[in-house]
Amino acid sequence: MTQGKNPRNFKKKGQRKKVQHPFAKKNWYTVLAPSVFETTEVCITPVTKTAAGRKESNRLKGRVFEISLADLKTDQPEMNWRKIRLQVEAVEGSK
Repeated sequence: MTQGKNPRNFKKKGQRKKVQHPFAKKNWYTVLAPSVFETTEVCITPVTKTAAGRKESNRLKGRVFEISLADLKTDQPEMNWRKIRLQVEAVEGSK
């Protein structure tokens, strides 16, 4: 054996780490609008699963979603130029 070489550090050819899709590590949550608007379910957003002491709910709180007013109020389609920002304050289940 050659001096200075450790046989335990040699890796076999062809063995590589499995590549995992980034969305496999995420859960999907439905974002709800306040009851003032006619449309309650605004969108669906991915959140990284709980790991290393950080909960999913903490990662979701504080996110801001920008939605047009026409999407929230169906009776006013001419208001599609006006945008409203919604911020996540609380998380209940998957909504």
